[in-house]
Amino acid sequence: FQAEDGIRDAQESRGLGDVYKRQGTALTGLFVLWRLGYLSVLSGFMLLAIASMIASLHWLVRLYSARKRLSMEPLPFLLEKHWMYGRWAVLTAVLSLGTTQIQIFLIAALGGLDSAGALRALLNFILPMAQVLVAIGTLILPRFALSYYQMSFKALRRNVVYLTLTLTIASILYELGLLTLGSTLERVFYNGKLAALTYTVPILGLVLVFSAISTGYSLALRAVQRPDLVTLTSIITLVFCGSSSTILILLMGITGAAISFALTYGVSALTTWYFYRRALRIIDAGN
Repeated sequence: FQAEDGIRDAQESRGLGDVYKRQGTALTGLFVLWRLGYLSVLSGFMLLAIASMIASLHWLVRLYSARKRLSMEPLPFLLEKHWMYGRWAVLTAVLSLGTTQIQIFLIAALGGLDSAGALRALLNFILPMAQVLVAIGTLILPRFALSYYQMSFKALRRNVVYLTLTLTIASILYELGLLTLGSTLERVFYNGKLAALTYTVPILGLVLVFSAISTGYSLALRAVQRPDLVTLTSIITLVFCGSSSTILILLMGITGAAISFALTYGVSALTTWYFYRRALRIIDAGN
């Protein structure tokens, strides 16, 4: 949410400045806590929250100063406008925790903590590309927002197609790498402890392909001021994830959890595409 708030301004994007300030504060605080012997999971999370607040307060002060200098709308009105977008972003973030973590909790409850740990370890193989997709999406969002601000809907559609094709091809290549080198990577990082489960790595790799497909459409929905449709996608995905993962884990264990991950992101990609098409049809009708 903080990154999106920093880059959605079509005229003067702040880029990822807020995030950099937060990370600098957090890293300094982590070092201090470590030196004092107070570093823990709880203190780490509290520090991240404080760092985010500090970065946000900086821009809140600048917003207040700009309001007086440029005769902008009253601050409560601006905050309300931000919250109209932000409330959906917050809700989407909360719902996303379910779609990305529910399999871990279910496999722990139904198959034991060892199975949950193994699944979490296998997910590490797809995390690098997953983080690349998130980072690219964050950087591309301002271009989409600018196209919408300028009412260049053809350009927006074109950029969505280009981004989707580029990310999908990159994810497919990464998936082929996992398919080819999965066993080798397991031996390098886990010394054969998960050798019997390496066949699930390509299944989890499908998560990246579906994420790449949905990224462009999801960014477009945010850019055209329809975060509510992104939240609705998360709700639909969460319902499917909860039901499918329970059944598949009961039937197939870790394999079922891996399949559930892939199917969940597939449903998310299909739903996001549908809402993207619907949102643009409404915009075209309005124009």
